[in-house]
Amino acid sequence: MDRTTFVQNLKRRAQETNLSNDWHNDLTNGASDKLYNSPRNANGVRWNINLKGWSSSAPYFTVFIENSGRIRPERLFHKMQQYCNNSTYTPNLEVPGSRLGNGGSTGVIVKLSLVDDTEYTQERWRQFFSGEMDDNDEEKNEILDKILKTIDNLIKIMKKILETPIKFSYNLIYFGAPGTGKSFDLNMNKDELLENQPAPEKHYERVTFYANYSYSQFVGTYKPVVPDNQITYEFVPGPFLRMLVKALKNQTNKYLLIVEEINRANAAAVFGDMFQLLDRNEEGISEYPVATSEDVKKYLESEGVTNSEQLWLPGNFYIWATMNSADQGVFPLDTAFKRRWDFKYFSVDDKNSNTNMEIKAGSNVRLKWNEVRKAINDLLLKHNVNEDKLLGPWFVKDDVVSCDLFVNKVLMYLWEDAARMCRQKVFANGITSFSKLGELWRKIELEVASGKCSLKTVFNFENKFNVASGQGDNEDTSDENSDDQPDSNPAAENG
Repeated sequence: MDRTTFVQNLKRRAQETNLSNDWHNDLTNGASDKLYNSPRNANGVRWNINLKGWSSSAPYFTVFIENSGRIRPERLFHKMQQYCNNSTYTPNLEVPGSRLGNGGSTGVIVKLSLVDDTEYTQERWRQFFSGEMDDNDEEKNEILDKILKTIDNLIKIMKKILETPIKFSYNLIYFGAPGTGKSFDLNMNKDELLENQPAPEKHYERVTFYANYSYSQFVGTYKPVVPDNQITYEFVPGPFLRMLVKALKNQTNKYLLIVEEINRANAAAVFGDMFQLLDRNEEGISEYPVATSEDVKKYLESEGVTNSEQLWLPGNFYIWATMNSADQGVFPLDTAFKRRWDFKYFSVDDKNSNTNMEIKAGSNVRLKWNEVRKAINDLLLKHNVNEDKLLGPWFVKDDVVSCDLFVNKVLMYLWEDAARMCRQKVFANGITSFSKLGELWRKIELEVASGKCSLKTVFNFENKFNVASGQGDNEDTSDENSDDQPDSNPAAENG
């Protein structure tokens, strides 16, 4: 494509999508002008795309939502990560962090990733944005084309986020390896589900299953109570029945029951006859109500629930759960029980962790957590370790993971659980105890010749890793290119 044709295409695209006719000139000159203004959509939301700044290797865009309305800042960041970090779009997009705006606006940083990260490529980007590249240089047109495609992709992504109707599953189980963000995602969906509810903290309960958890604790049972110093027995509801009664009495509001670690108890036994209610129609209403026992019937009548002869789940009552099938001592979910749930799987690489997260090794070595994590996962997969035992990006959450924390959390998990059946294949020769493993990690050093770090004294691989930011415990760990980098990454829970 020659220069004239390319500019004509840019101008045509500008007229189609509210872009300024001179925006490509602003790009060429490195201007930080607004590139796109959306029309106001049905929800009253407007958004725009800006150029934020440039690093030494790639441009950063900022997507700002004005009058964000129903979408929370955390939700925007999460959804942008989901769409950008999965390699669906070309050129590749990455959401390394988020920056929240003021005055009701919400901003997300988006990085246009390079195909490669060579010094030559970085220098060509620098020449482009500094105006040193000649207008007749074919590579200049290629760079402009990449930016044009990026804007197109961001427009598509924002339309998906803002204009796609949100439909929540009634019965939903989040599952995946430890540290993949299950609880984080569930909490964000919970906030969105209950966003417009009065006193939303009263519209959900959270319960954790464990090995001896029972039907009487979950649904309810008679228990001794002591009113007026007299011991009597009353029916005491469990979290399931408490939230269900609220939903039945207030069907214009939404209610949510969260079950953490649903497979740590015998789930089918804990639900008991309520298991039948999980069969729901498209409106979320139980297709097969169950007859109530006398004690439950009396409780429902005391709470003012009409039609206490039968029990059913209304369409405003949601049950969401988390599980990790790799944990030791868990109960398998039977097929009939699983058939009544929707499942949402979290891969170990669905969400990239903070690109600045570091781990310490030895006395003065810092490595990129994501690089080491992926190398360990590849090693585990090579030796047929199940995917749900791999390390998720949020297995550790500190910006800088200390040497002790890495040993006591990551290496301990690998030694005692994930690599327990293949220790001789995963860890270096001669490691026969966890204390030896921790000792060797604390002795890791840089290779003087390459300036890189090998972990072959600990793990059975030959990978060499680039050093992260600083060396030593007392150094400043702030990013040297902070003007080009996002401020922070929202902390995800370790679910």
